Amino acid sequence: MPTTVQITVYKFDELPEEAQEKAIEKLWDLNVDHDWWDSIYEDAKEIGLEITGFDTYRKTISGKLNEFLLDSCKAIRKNHGVSCDTFKTAKDYLLTYIAAFNKWRNVKENGYDHWKWVDWLAEFKYSDEAQEIEDDYKKALLEDYLSILCKECDYQTSTDQIIESIRANDYNFTLEGLIFN
Repeated sequence: MPTTVQITVYKFDELPEEAQEKAIEKLWDLNVDHDWWDSIYEDAKEIGLEITGFDTYRKTISGKLNEFLLDSCKAIRKNHGVSCDTFKTAKDYLLTYIAAFNKWRNVKENGYDHWKWVDWLAEFKYSDEAQEIEDDYKKALLEDYLSILCKECDYQTSTDQIIESIRANDYNFTLEGLIFN
């Protein structure tokens, strides 16, 4: 024989403090149970960096640079603000790259005075020194993006952001703080 059960549900702000804390604890991953990092990956892709994986708990990240260092730096200067860590990284490595290029060119220049800057850059690009600078640049950019990912994860799992998402989704709860659909 069917039984009718009547349950009173509450909005988050109507719950007692203890029930609110329980609801927050239950929904700790509300904002990170999907691909929350997609926009950060897209941002990295726009500057020529492909992030292939990361772990905010272990503080690890992997990826590869799909653009020439100078092109990546140009994209960062165009799309990122001067206060961004990526901007500072690009600026530092651009200066390092240019200094190394000028030093290398001065050594190589004898007998090649008919070459243009483009020829010199094309040649330098494949030197061991240029490759080392580019590898260091990639590592520094990946560290910058790991920092961005960690900060975003911390923000998305913060109490304030969880509460904001609960309110935005207009969830109903039992008096015990359990979500009721």
